This record gives sequence, C-alpha cells and structure tokens, in this order.
Amino acid sequence: MTIEHIVLFKVKDDTEPSKINAMIGGLNALTSLDQVLHLSAGPIYRNRSSALNSIHMLHSR
Repeated sequence: MTIEHIVLFKVKDDTEPSKINAMIGGLNALTSLDQVLHLSAGPIYRNRSSALNSIHMLHSR
C-alpha cells in the first residue's frame, strides 16, 4: 500500500533565501532513501492570497 504525504511549510518572512534553499535541498535529498518512491519539495507559486507567499510544499510517496 502506497501512502501519499503532503506537508506544507510556512517560512518566516525575514528568512534568508539561502536558508530556504538549503531546507528545500535537504528535503529533496531524501529521495536517496530506498523507501521513497517519489519526492518533490519547493515553493508554491500559484496562490490566491499574498499571505501564502512564504508557503512551501513537500509531496512524497
């Protein structure tokens, strides 16, 4: 049985872009785990609210 995981991350507005990039890079590096069938992490570009500008998402199987 495959389980889908969707995780949303809200980053503080004053977080340095290099720290956000390091977080995303670390999350995407989890694809090296044998149990991970699919993993993608990054910012959400399409949203209807400016309050969601600092939201990032992780999707994995």
